[in-house]
Amino acid sequence: MGADGVEKRILCYGDSNTWGYIPGGAGRYGKDVRWTGILANKCGAKAAVIEEGLNGRTTAFDDPTIGGRNGLEGLPSCLEKYAPIHLVILMLGSNDLKTVFHANAQLAADGMRRVVETVARYDGNGACPRILLVSPPDMRESVASAATDFDRLSWQESKRLKNYYTQIACEHSRMFLDAGAVCSASEADGLHLDSEAHARLAESIYAFVRLLLA
Repeated sequence: MGADGVEKRILCYGDSNTWGYIPGGAGRYGKDVRWTGILANKCGAKAAVIEEGLNGRTTAFDDPTIGGRNGLEGLPSCLEKYAPIHLVILMLGSNDLKTVFHANAQLAADGMRRVVETVARYDGNGACPRILLVSPPDMRESVASAATDFDRLSWQESKRLKNYYTQIACEHSRMFLDAGAVCSASEADGLHLDSEAHARLAESIYAFVRLLLA
C-alpha cells in the first residue's frame, strides 16, 4: 500500500517484451526474470503489479496473420477488469513495424496516441490512472534475418519511435521512459530483451513507481 493506506495497482500493458519472450524463441522467462516480476518484487506489499503482456500485440491495429492482437480493442476491458488502477505502464509499438503494416513509425505513434488517450479518459471507480509511456528499445539490424515478420525498414523505423513517443508524452503531460537508454534488444533475434535487459528495465521503471508509492 502507498502512504495513504490504499493498495496501489499497476497495470503493465505490452507485447512479448512484457510477456517475457526469451530471445530466439526458447519460451518464456520465469516470473523473477521478467521485468514485470522484478518490479513486483521491488514493490513488495506496497503495490499489486498486473502483467498484461501478449505476444504480437499492436498499439491499435488488426494483424491479418493472427487475431486478437489489437491493443486498443483489448484495453478497455483490461482497465475495467483491474479497476481501480493507479498507474498504467504502456510499452507497445514494435509489432506495428512488421512488414504487414509497412513498417511505419508514424503509424505506430498514431496508434499509441489513441491508446494513451483511451487510458487518459478512463475513470474507473473515480480514479484516473497515471500513465508511464515506455518507448521500446531500437531493434537491431539482425532482426531482418532473424524474423520473417520484420525487415531492414522495420529496424530503421524502430529508431524513430522514441522521438514520436516523447512528443506524445509531452502533449498529454505523461511520464516517459526511453527503454533504449537503459537496455538493448538481444543479439539473438534483434527484437526481444534478454535477462540482463529485463533487470535494467525493471530498475528504471521502479524509479518512476517509487513516486507513486511515496
